[in-house]
Amino acid sequence: MNRDIIYVKDILRYCDDIAEAIHTFGSDVEDFLENIQFQHSCSFELLQIGEIVKRLSSDFTSRYPKTEWSNIAKLREHNITQI
Repeated sequence: MNRDIIYVKDILRYCDDIAEAIHTFGSDVEDFLENIQFQHSCSFELLQIGEIVKRLSSDFTSRYPKTEWSNIAKLREHNITQI
């Protein structure tokens, strides 16, 4: 299996984990800001997504030019409360 496919599947899994956290903790900003476990969960998932995007091949990312790959990769560099 192509490594890019493996990376995309990992990204999708982390997106599913964020969706599960939202389902568990709530979808309001207030829910997020008041719950450190919610913040940590989402922060970890976003950090992982940002890290994985950096591993995608340039061939893969160039096939999807409308996707803001560099901004997604920058998720790794920000505190969740800055986003």
